[in-house]
Amino acid sequence: MLELTDDVQERLTAAAVWFVATTCPDGAPHVSPMWVDLDGGHPWFNTSVGRVKLRNLRNDPRVCLTHHADPFDRVQIHGRVVRFVEGPQAVRDMDRLAHKYWARPMSGCCRRSSG
Repeated sequence: MLELTDDVQERLTAAAVWFVATTCPDGAPHVSPMWVDLDGGHPWFNTSVGRVKLRNLRNDPRVCLTHHADPFDRVQIHGRVVRFVEGPQAVRDMDRLAHKYWARPMSGCCRRSSG
């Protein structure tokens, strides 16, 4: 398992935006700003079903997360997705991130329908 320094753990648990890079089927990079957190020593983030990054990660689980406090102080975490969560647990996870970043859950707020 990846050992994260205290500094990296602090950044992951702070309400800071990270960038998540995935690889498209044609090999092109895809980068998205994301909310992230730390759970059981693993960085994690949430995305909606049907998003490009989800399709990319199901095809190729390699991922890079990057954060910078300023252009000369950046962190990159390279790894592989080890788990996909869907359904009620994914909704709870999104609420957890929304509470961290907005101080309120996302449920009932501005959730788009999936249909």
